[in-house]
Amino acid sequence: MAIDAQAHANGIAADWHARQTWLQARAAERKQARPTIPAPASRASDALHQALLEVKCDDWLPALTGVEIPRSRMVRCPFHGGGQERTPSCRFYDTSFYCFGCGRGGDIYCFAGELWGIPTRSRTFPELRERLVDQLLGVTA
Repeated sequence: MAIDAQAHANGIAADWHARQTWLQARAAERKQARPTIPAPASRASDALHQALLEVKCDDWLPALTGVEIPRSRMVRCPFHGGGQERTPSCRFYDTSFYCFGCGRGGDIYCFAGELWGIPTRSRTFPELRERLVDQLLGVTA
């Protein structure tokens, strides 16, 4: 049985085009979709603390740094290397991160504290939480 080479090539091209169209549509949907973060009752509640811990890295990293998480989940570490890092060393998990270069890691509080220079284990923790609430959840007092 002979295979028509032109028809086979056209079929491959049509499949590739359909896949590319689907990928572009999916990317457009992701750009339009806003993260659905549950709004807690008040700023001082435990629900607020829990809501911040449940925010996905896919939502808080772009909101805090403007960097999108690629498919590999690895980005250049914002804490070491001074922007001279050649390969990504910071891995983002569901709600946490870890840098294999400098050893920093943790949750959203650790990341934002390092980024803004606010210690997470001091009296300034409420200030850190306020800034995160303002930037990510938009909850008003």
